[in-house]
Amino acid sequence: MASPSQKLAPAHVPDQQIVAETAHGLHEMAQPLAVLQGVLELALLKAHTVEDYRKACQRAIDELQRVNQHFDNVRKFLRSQRSSAESTSSCEKTGGCTP
Repeated sequence: MASPSQKLAPAHVPDQQIVAETAHGLHEMAQPLAVLQGVLELALLKAHTVEDYRKACQRAIDELQRVNQHFDNVRKFLRSQRSSAESTSSCEKTGGCTP
């Protein structure tokens, strides 16, 4: 059985990078979601003018767009890592890829 240090051999460094980048992307989504929640809670707290509700709705839309952008960034990063891993795996199987 492999020791914990052997399990974290250099071959797994890309996996650690994927985890770190994904965690960062998820963290980046937390702030706009907190803002969105706050905007909606304030809108429900008391009666407001129509203009105030419009502003709250626009702010909510803006924050959702930020979340969507972060999701896209994480998805693109993971897709690029998967493509890179598949290319490396293909090269290892065929022995035909050289830098």
